Amino acid sequence: MFPCASSNLRMTRPQRLPGIWERALEALIDIFSFILFKVLDRIDRILCIIFQLLDWAFDGGRYPCYCHLSRDARHQHLEQGVSKELHADTHLEADSLWNGVSDSLHNRDHIKSEHLFSHINFENAASCHDITPLRPLLKGQPKSSDMKETIIFILNHFFIFLKMKARNITSIKQDEDYPSKAKARWSDCGCKSCTDLQLSTSRMLYVVQSGRGTGSGFAMENDILFLHGFLSSSSFWVDRVFPYLSESIQKSYRLFAVDLLGFGKSPKPSKCLYTLADHVETIRKSILEPYGIKCIHLVGHSMGCTVALALAAEFPKLVKSVTLISPPYFAATSAEMSGLHVLRQVAPKKIWPLISFGSSVMSWYEHIGRVVCFVICKNHQLWEPPLQLLARIVRIPRCFVQDFMQHTHHSAWHVFHNTICGAAYNIDRYLKILADFGCEVTIIHGREDYLCPVNCSYQLQAKYPKVQLNIIENAGHHAVVADCKYAIAKQLEGIWTRNLQPLNA
Repeated sequence: MFPCASSNLRMTRPQRLPGIWERALEALIDIFSFILFKVLDRIDRILCIIFQLLDWAFDGGRYPCYCHLSRDARHQHLEQGVSKELHADTHLEADSLWNGVSDSLHNRDHIKSEHLFSHINFENAASCHDITPLRPLLKGQPKSSDMKETIIFILNHFFIFLKMKARNITSIKQDEDYPSKAKARWSDCGCKSCTDLQLSTSRMLYVVQSGRGTGSGFAMENDILFLHGFLSSSSFWVDRVFPYLSESIQKSYRLFAVDLLGFGKSPKPSKCLYTLADHVETIRKSILEPYGIKCIHLVGHSMGCTVALALAAEFPKLVKSVTLISPPYFAATSAEMSGLHVLRQVAPKKIWPLISFGSSVMSWYEHIGRVVCFVICKNHQLWEPPLQLLARIVRIPRCFVQDFMQHTHHSAWHVFHNTICGAAYNIDRYLKILADFGCEVTIIHGREDYLCPVNCSYQLQAKYPKVQLNIIENAGHHAVVADCKYAIAKQLEGIWTRNLQPLNA
C-alpha cells in the first residue's frame, strides 16, 4: 500500500512543478504590469501638459484631448469641422446606429480619476483673473487645499501667457481651441504629400480601379469593393489579391480598392471624429455615386469588415454579398460601455507578449501614442529605407511597412476607438438588416489569428447560423491574405460567381 502511494507521489510531483512555476511567473508578470501601467498613467498625464505647451508654442493654439473635455464637448467641438460637413447631405442622424463616439475614449481608467491637471482651465482664459486662490498664501501658512488652488492658479496664468506670446496679443480674451491658421500639426509629417492630405478640403478618397467588367454575357453592374484593415491601405489588396484573380473575373467585374479616410493617400483631416458615418459617407461620395454602382460585392479585412457591414446595412439593396476576413467581433452585452469592452479584449493591459504591450500602450494612452507617432510617422522618410530593407530580408510585403506609417496620430487614434471599438454593439444590428434583405455573408478566418481570435467568428456564426464560415489552417491575421493568396482568391471567386448577374436578368 505505502510503496504504491509513494510511487504515485513520485510520478505526480514533476507534473505539478511546471504548473507552479508557470503560475508564479504569471503572478510576477501581473504585478509588474500593474506597476508599469500605473507609471504610464502618470507619464501620459504629464505629456498632456507638455503637448499643450508645445501646441501653443508651435501652432499658436491647442488641440483638444480627452483628458479635459467631456464626451459632449469634444463631440460638439469636432462636429463643427469636417464631420459636420461630411453629414450635411446625408440622412444619417446623430443618434443613428451608424454614428457615434466610442465610450472607450472617455472611460479609460487613468482619465476617469481626478488629478491636478484636470482642474486647469483650458477653455476660458477670461475666467482666470480672480486672485482669490493667492490670498491664503499671502496671509500666512496655507493649507494643502489652498496650495493646490494656488498651483492651479499659477499654471492657468502661465498657459495664458504662453498663448498670448504665441499669438502676439496684449489682452486676454476668449479664443478658439484649434489654431486659427489652417496648417498641419507640428507633430505630424510636414512633407508636401502628407500636408496636402491633412489640409485637403476634398472629401474624395483615393481609389484604385482594376478589371474591365466587359465580359460578354454579364452586366457591368457586377462590381467588387475591397476595404482594408487598421494601419493599412488599398495596396494590401492590389499587391496581394488582384494579381491572383482569374482572367474571367478581371473581365466580368470592376474591382475597386480604396484607402479609407485617415489612411494611405486619402485625406487625414484633423477636425474629424472618424466614425462609421464618416467612412460610409466618404465611400458613397467617392465610389458609389461617381462610378454609378448598381450591384456590388464587399470584401473587408479586419477593421474593413466593420466598415463593410455598416456600408451594406446602409445600402442593402445594392449589396449582393459581404465577405469578412478576420472580423473583430467581440460581442457586447449592452450598448453602454461596449467600446470599453472591445478595448479590453483587443488591447488588454499586459506586458507579454511584446506585441500586446505595444498595442495596449498605443490604444490606452493618447499622449504616449502621439509621441510614438511623432518619432515614426513624422520621420517616415527617414525610417522607410531601412525598414524596406529589413522587410526584404525577412520577406514581409513592402506595403506593410509603408502603410504602417501613412497616417496621423489623430486619424489612427479616432479610427481605432470610434470605428473598431465604438461599433461593437452595432454589428449585430447590421447583420440583422442584411439577413432581412437576404444578403449572403461569408467569413474567412485563419486558425492562428491572435489579434482577432478565430473564436470571434465562431461566436458570430453561432448567433447567425446562415453565415458561412471557412477556416484556413496555419494562417494568422494578415497571413490569411498575404500568405494564402491563391486560396483566398479561389474562395472569393466562388462567392462572386454564385451571385453573378446575367445581362438579361
